[in-house]
Amino acid sequence: MFARILTARPARLWTLLFLAAAGLVYAHVFRVPFQYDDLHVVVENRPLQNGNLGALLTQLRPLTGFSIWCEHALWGNTPAGYHVTNLLMHLVNGFLVFVLAGRFTSPGAAAFATGMFLLHPLQGEAVIYVSGRADLLSAFFMLMGLALFARVRSRLSSGRLAAVAGCGLGALLAKESGAVFPALLLLWDWAVASDRDKEGRRRPLAWPTHAAAWGVLGAAALAQALWAGGESHLAR
Repeated sequence: MFARILTARPARLWTLLFLAAAGLVYAHVFRVPFQYDDLHVVVENRPLQNGNLGALLTQLRPLTGFSIWCEHALWGNTPAGYHVTNLLMHLVNGFLVFVLAGRFTSPGAAAFATGMFLLHPLQGEAVIYVSGRADLLSAFFMLMGLALFARVRSRLSSGRLAAVAGCGLGALLAKESGAVFPALLLLWDWAVASDRDKEGRRRPLAWPTHAAAWGVLGAAALAQALWAGGESHLAR
């Protein structure tokens, strides 16, 4: 299935064009200074400015904090580098949308869905503002988890199961909205991945994966509630 999607020449061409168009649409952001919440996330973020990674990892969105900390080590308070990363993440997420959409529709429709995802105005805030990193990062892990599950569902192993659950954990640690990942995984399994066998019978749901996802994210949410302390400079 994935090979058919990625080798469908017209769909692949349109997807590349949409990716290029998104790059052009957002090319101006490299000159945009920190604005609004970006100032709070970077410039006025005392733990970040002091290099206090431990404080960032005990806030509400530790994975986003780690991401911003890594970039601050590279770019300091120069906005362009952060904007480049946001745009690259948006393009990668668009490719994952293409892969997932192609799992249950035609390559042409998958390319159209990718274009809508990449160029829709609602995406602007997450891409343009550095503070939108949490949305991009959480979306990346959810899309990656779904894509991985769709690819390995028929031959699950403990390692692959852990990888899917790990993607859900990454989504939650990037932003609280990642808590919906287990529900999305269950919906995907029921609506798309759990297709019918040669005799027309619906294959059973992959309950071990769902149990692992719910368990890991539930434990992580509880841990965040108990140990995440102090004001979060990333939850805006």
